[in-house]
Amino acid sequence: KAGKELDKAEGEVKKALVQTFCDEPELSSLLQKITGCESSHHLTFQKATIAVDNIFTSLRDVTKARMHMKQFNSVYVPGSNTCQATYKPLLKQVVEEIFNSDRPDPVDIEHLSAGLTDLLKTGFSMFMKVSRPHPSDHPL
Repeated sequence: KAGKELDKAEGEVKKALVQTFCDEPELSSLLQKITGCESSHHLTFQKATIAVDNIFTSLRDVTKARMHMKQFNSVYVPGSNTCQATYKPLLKQVVEEIFNSDRPDPVDIEHLSAGLTDLLKTGFSMFMKVSRPHPSDHPL
């Protein structure tokens, strides 16, 4: 039952987004990128529907990726009798973890080796007790 209600609510949100996209007199640069149309005159109902479907596909992909994470698996922090529920975006969580001054080993963030030297170091580190580099060690 909950799945049907969720599907129905998702369908209503999709319809509302498609209608909103189509009702825009001028497309912002973001909407142009999302819809692939340079102006509202070129935006059809079908193109808006495809764009909204693509957005929801991307959201589902992010959800699937987050399900495997230990630390960043939710953007919702439930409230209690004394505290209000809060929303903490994924990007904010990741940036806070990278620049955390306590510098614990991040559970879901990993330094990826880029060059030959890094790959050799990574290979030798399997035989020695070497700590993994922290993401904030990487120069910007």
